[in-house]
Amino acid sequence: MRRIDLALAFSQSAATPLCAPLAARTGLSPQTVSHVLASAAGLLTAALAARAAQGREAATQVFAALMAGHSNPHIGSAWPREASTTAGLRDLEQTGDTILALATGRRAASLADHLASRCAIPPQAAHLLTCVAAAILAGLIKHHLLLAQASVLHLPGLLAAQMPAVEAAMDDSVAATLGYLSAASFCATVPPRLAAVAADVPAARLPAATPYGLHDPMAPPAPAGEGRPAPRTHAAYAGPVHYAGLPAAGSRFPLPGTAAPAAATAGATAATSTVAGAAAPARPRLPARRTPWLLAGLGLAALAAWVTLSPQPPAEAPAHTASAGPVQAPPATVPVSAPVPASVTVPAASAPVAPASTAAIPPAPDSGWLDARTGAAGLPAVQARLAGDTQRASLASALDARFGAGRVQADITTGAPAEPPWLGHLDALLPLLAVPRAELSVADHHVQLAGLPPAQTASWQQQLRQALGPDFTVDLADPAAAQARATDAFLHAMDALLHSPTPCAQPAVVRVINLQPVDFAPSSGHVPSTASENLSQTARLLAACAARGQPLRLSVDTWTDRHGDPAANLALSQKRADAVRAFLTAAGVPAATLTARGHGATDPVAGNLTAAGRLANRRLRFSLLTP
Repeated sequence: MRRIDLALAFSQSAATPLCAPLAARTGLSPQTVSHVLASAAGLLTAALAARAAQGREAATQVFAALMAGHSNPHIGSAWPREASTTAGLRDLEQTGDTILALATGRRAASLADHLASRCAIPPQAAHLLTCVAAAILAGLIKHHLLLAQASVLHLPGLLAAQMPAVEAAMDDSVAATLGYLSAASFCATVPPRLAAVAADVPAARLPAATPYGLHDPMAPPAPAGEGRPAPRTHAAYAGPVHYAGLPAAGSRFPLPGTAAPAAATAGATAATSTVAGAAAPARPRLPARRTPWLLAGLGLAALAAWVTLSPQPPAEAPAHTASAGPVQAPPATVPVSAPVPASVTVPAASAPVAPASTAAIPPAPDSGWLDARTGAAGLPAVQARLAGDTQRASLASALDARFGAGRVQADITTGAPAEPPWLGHLDALLPLLAVPRAELSVADHHVQLAGLPPAQTASWQQQLRQALGPDFTVDLADPAAAQARATDAFLHAMDALLHSPTPCAQPAVVRVINLQPVDFAPSSGHVPSTASENLSQTARLLAACAARGQPLRLSVDTWTDRHGDPAANLALSQKRADAVRAFLTAAGVPAATLTARGHGATDPVAGNLTAAGRLANRRLRFSLLTP
């Protein structure tokens, strides 16, 4: 079944010559009307995707609204004629507003305000054009689904395939309206959630892959014996779901150890297969590009087969570096074991094994960092790490010149391995610290902002990007999106490692497993549930390598941020290291190969004044132990 590019189809239906009736009624030029309609279509597609990504029930609601009787599948060619009369235009406006409300739970006005600001048009015109765009978009989707004889199963894939165009239309203010912290968080979270929803809708055929990493259920079914899965049965959602390391928004199920709320929206979980009356793991349709859990699972299955069938190498066989190039996953179908529980207490009998000696743990590579937070009076507190005294004096002098001698609380240390690239851009960075309650975190070429008034955020981002140049990135601090990106990087690296000729090569393994994010909750010594799937992948790899006769002896090292008493932080970091070690041993990693060490708040890789800096300091690191 062919796919549809909604942005292209919409632009053809709302081409400039067709917009003359609307132009006459809004006082805008036909070119402007066409542009505004296309912009509205991007926002509306984002709203549909955000709603459908909330779970199977939400996707069903969106599908029902799009396929209802008031949605006209011929609207793509009929709307100019309807818009030429007052009554027809009124009906078109009411239809679009109704469809949007039924599909997403929000009225057109919530998105029309963004459209008016973005396109610099009157609010009344923005509302009218948003409603017209909603009616056209719904009709185009309905027409495509009717031709495909599709069901709700097909909707998540259709919406996910539109995400490149949605990303171009997205900004932080629209993302906030749709319930996300930022545009980056929306774009990192919605596609994996759509994939999980697609996997949770009953289906009897295995779809093909789409460009955005989500399977296309409209593809012809595979013949029996060629990858066609067994029919699946779906019970009600049974637990919390995490997409790209994030809990599902609005999930009606709590994280482990919390009470379930009485009412919430639907989430999505992996379904089960029913084969000859026995329950078996379902084959999840998850996105290969955004969250390659399936690829990593197949790689681990292949590694398990390799452990069982390959001849054992001699103990002194040298390790080789893993290939970094793209590889094809083997057609393995061995199911991967389920993740172990998220929190594991350390049994008294499993104390960490003291190694003969521990390789020195190098500090996280950095060329210096700066962390700053401004008070209500417009005076900042600054923490920084630089290479030497000359750089420290340079930063202190710049702060005094900007804010007055002795007025800035500055904690500047030395010892960074190189001069930070941002030190030459203080003239661009320091003015931001005059904004009350602003937060600035800078490391290497990456700048993160927080605490700014919404009206100033975009302006400061643009100003800093222009001043710093293309070598720097300037983002809003978004811990959830950062965790999602880190998880994505870890899973892609794990997939490449598992399909390399030497998946147990020690340097490569350590490099990959150190990519996984583990953000411990404040004052908690338990493994967070958001990290359980990542650590389970790590555990299965380490256990398979040990079974292959190539065990890795590792130190599990953890650090805290600098809030609280140093002695308490040291004890907390040890508890966290013990918990990670216990998690891995419970999942099959030989206990004798792991030791756990907590380092408290020593060797910070960022400041402690901002949320972004504290997140960076709460870290987990694996290092090789010498024999």
